[in-house]
Amino acid sequence: MLECDDGGLLAFEVKAAGQVAERDMRHLLKLREALGKRFLGGFALYTGANAYNFAERLHVFPIDQLWTSA
Repeated sequence: MLECDDGGLLAFEVKAAGQVAERDMRHLLKLREALGKRFLGGFALYTGANAYNFAERLHVFPIDQLWTSA
């Protein structure tokens, strides 16, 4: 997790899988619910190929995008 100067939080989770299911996002979902507006966004990094929005303020990104150029 990263905390911004204003108290907002960004959460990251790394998955060793090629797909992300709802049960894989349960911790980020609970965190979003518990923190309310302080929760700015949650990000699951996985070994799959596509980036997509999972739910409100929850996103899934291929982990290899961290070191490859677009």
